[in-house]
Parts: sequence; structure tokens; C-alpha cells
Amino acid sequence: MIIIIMLLLAGAAAFLTNSPMFDVTEVQVTGNSKISSELFAVEVDSLKGQNIFLFDMDMLLGILSRQPYFSSIETRRTLPGKIDIEIQEKKAEICYLKDGVTYLLERNSTLLEIGGNPSQGMTFLVDSTEVPALGERLYSEDSRKGIFVKEFRYLQERNISDTMLETIDLTDMAKIRTHYKEIDIILGYDDSLRDKLNKAINIIEGGSLQDKKGYIDLSYPEKPVVFIEPLQDTEDEVDSEGTDTEAPAD
Repeated sequence: MIIIIMLLLAGAAAFLTNSPMFDVTEVQVTGNSKISSELFAVEVDSLKGQNIFLFDMDMLLGILSRQPYFSSIETRRTLPGKIDIEIQEKKAEICYLKDGVTYLLERNSTLLEIGGNPSQGMTFLVDSTEVPALGERLYSEDSRKGIFVKEFRYLQERNISDTMLETIDLTDMAKIRTHYKEIDIILGYDDSLRDKLNKAINIIEGGSLQDKKGYIDLSYPEKPVVFIEPLQDTEDEVDSEGTDTEAPAD
């Protein structure tokens, strides 16, 4: 009985892997908004005629793995001869501004695109670090800047207030800055980021400073300093200066 079952299974396997009925006749690729289909059209076409249970994806993966936006791939078989390929792409979340050029980066600072157009909701990064090759990281994973950018991005995504802080300047790690409209926000060192950003938002919204010009210094978050330029009266001679004040404690 066991021998008969084994023979039946062997016959079924031979039929499935050798019958022209199960040759691939259609390949559909989805998910690639950044990676052009023309880059791998030949490799996709080479799948046709292969057995649907034994097709070889190595050539296609070889092409895709060299694309900075490529993350992973999923395949589904629809008998008798259709393959659905879904490409997962990396997401550009950081826009690095350097020397007048925009560089789009993944959250972990991997460079995905040079000269690309930033999309709404990205983090805008200012720094002097040299630009890496495509597919390489601007910052190492365990570097202070790399860790800081990921934390800032995390907090930016979870900000539910109307005061959106989207830009971060890491040119000087002792005087990290962000800004809201015309208000410069000095964060100082890379510690207590959540507390500093919350205080900045509370000061702006609590003081109705959304349309003001000045700065908030949160280098010492327990004693923030706020400077707001006075409104100018165009009918009078204007030569007054703003004043520094300590914001009230939360």
C-alpha cells in the first residue's frame, strides 16, 4: 500500500513539473512606483515558459537588488500558469538639503534618490555630512546623528498638534535647531528631544506665536528663553529691539 501511494505521488509530481499545462503564460508585476518596469522587463519575460512550480527568480532578484528603492518581493501562483509579483519598495522619509541639491533618504538615512522631489510630511534635514553613494547610509546606525534623526522622525509622525516641526539642522550637534515658520527653535544637545519639542509646541500655541518672528532657546528645557520681535509701526521710526524673557514653567 505504501509503495502504491509513493508511486502515485511520484507520478503526480512528475505531471505537475513536466506538463505544459503548468507552464507560466502570464506574469503581473505590481508595487513598483519608484523602480521602472523597463529595468527588469527582460527578466520578467524570461519567466514565461518555465514551470509554475519551479520557476527561477534569481535573474530578476539580481536586477532588483541593485536598485536603492528595492526592499523585498512576494510571489503568488495562480494555476495553471499565472505569477503575481509584488515588489515592496523602501519609503523616502528624509529630505537632505546640501549645496542646493535634495537627496531623499530612508528613515535609517539610506540614500534612495538624488535630486528627487520631496513629498508632504517628510523631515527636512540640514547638515554638512558628505553625501554617500546610492544605497549607502548618510549616518551609521549607531551614530548620534543617525539615532537622533530616527527619533525626530518618530516624534514628528506622532505630533497631533497644529504646530508642525519638520526641519532639523544637525550642522552643530551642540546647537541643534528646528523651526516653525519664522521662529527659530534652538534645541541644544541631542538629549530630552521629546520634552524639548513638546515645550516648543506649548510655548508657540500657548503664546499665540504662530505668526510671530523670533526664537525659542530650549538648550535648558527647564528654563526656556523666548525672544519675539515686536510689531513694527510703519508710521513711526522703528529702531526698537525685542526682549529676552523666560517662558513660564509648564
